[in-house]
Amino acid sequence: MIWAIPAHTGTAPSPDEADCRRTLLNLTASGDQLLNELVPPAERIDEQLLEALPDAERSLAVGILRKIAYLDHDLAGSNAGAAS
Repeated sequence: MIWAIPAHTGTAPSPDEADCRRTLLNLTASGDQLLNELVPPAERIDEQLLEALPDAERSLAVGILRKIAYLDHDLAGSNAGAAS
């Protein structure tokens, strides 16, 4: 399925040498440029959303969002450890 992603998306698939069942997506030069263009406006939006919260709530919200963002990573690590 991953191999069907068109090249103009800014990504290039490559096999995962550590796990041949997986395919990795790497940023192409155009994908890297697009990412660099999109990060500053996304950071401004984050600030606008968080500035409405008091400091304590802002810290709590950021902590929760970080936990959600890394949930897949944490689960993958837990599954890898369980297989050993």
